[in-house]
Amino acid sequence: ISVSGNAFDLVFAEPTAIALVKPSILSSLKAAKYISADDELIVRGLEEKEGKARTWKFTLKKPVSRDGLAKAVSQIPAEAQTVAKLKDKPQLNVGNPVSVDLGFEKPVSLDQVALQVRHSANAIGAKVADAVGLSTLKSARLDPLDEQQAGRFKRMRMELVDAIDPSILTQVLADVQLTYANKPVPERLENFDSTLAQSTQERALYAIVGSWLAIVIFLWFRFGNWTFGLATLLCLIHDLFFTLGIIALCHYLAEYVPGLAGLLLIQDFKIDLPAVAALLTLVGYSVNDTIVVFDRIREVRGRNPGLNEDLINKSVNQTLSRTIWTSFTIFLVVMVLYLFGGEGVHLFAFIMVIGVIVGTYSSIFVASPLLIILGEGRSPTGVPSSAPRVVPQKA
Repeated sequence: ISVSGNAFDLVFAEPTAIALVKPSILSSLKAAKYISADDELIVRGLEEKEGKARTWKFTLKKPVSRDGLAKAVSQIPAEAQTVAKLKDKPQLNVGNPVSVDLGFEKPVSLDQVALQVRHSANAIGAKVADAVGLSTLKSARLDPLDEQQAGRFKRMRMELVDAIDPSILTQVLADVQLTYANKPVPERLENFDSTLAQSTQERALYAIVGSWLAIVIFLWFRFGNWTFGLATLLCLIHDLFFTLGIIALCHYLAEYVPGLAGLLLIQDFKIDLPAVAALLTLVGYSVNDTIVVFDRIREVRGRNPGLNEDLINKSVNQTLSRTIWTSFTIFLVVMVLYLFGGEGVHLFAFIMVIGVIVGTYSSIFVASPLLIILGEGRSPTGVPSSAPRVVPQKA
């Protein structure tokens, strides 16, 4: 155990379920009259998996005597070893840190505050050459003091393992306070190492190219010619780029034409994970719709190797009602989601609304003409193979 202010850590030699030893910890703290109810002790495991962790952190909501707390928990290692039937007794280390309680009007994440403290410490260090204790601020530990709200807290305790100049600490905390007063709190904080980010980008690029090759090869075998696969791929790229372009256009609409943007419920959209999910859904929809048209072209074409505009026109007309009604049904669903679905799915629904429209017209007006452009139905000499022309029947 390491005791620090109103908190202590219980460190085991191997991952242990805290449920085994928590009753004895609560009993010891209640006997010392440091807590009166179980919810006055906040328990958090570091790298907890399936309810087990090597290090468990305990924080009391109310301020207590540090020496008294150390005495109250001194017997916990032996009790924990007996109750949990452990081979090794948890380690007991008593430290002497500095604790500072922080409070916020709105809930914030521990990682956000820790990052801002480090940024402020670096800024103060650049101005004050002989600042004492900045290194301990950069490694400060933050523990929650209230119940979490979607992973965020209004009250937390910052614990420093070494001494620090009070004036420097005051300057850093004042800078953190000023930052949160002037800047909105981000919804999420995600930091990635540059090497990890580059590796992830490379693997994503390989996955994209591999999926494109898989689509081309599958449709090559499905329809007997590579032109069908390449036409589908080009149509897919067209749909994605067109949709991404519309999302980019929303930024300028929201900035320069806010009245129209507000009328259409358009925002300055940012690509996030739901947006990626919507784009992947659009990929599946676009490919499926294109294959339906190509399949009808193959049926109408039969065994004749030739392909001309009249044959494509007849095939598209036969699937036109199916395509329009299917797209219209999906459009109604995603439009309702866009209008009444709420903020969480607003961008997802917007991408699907645009994607359904773009995917529908591209399957009809882009995919099929690409077959002619890519040379489908032509002889090796470049002369179009003979194909029966569709002659309208008189009623």
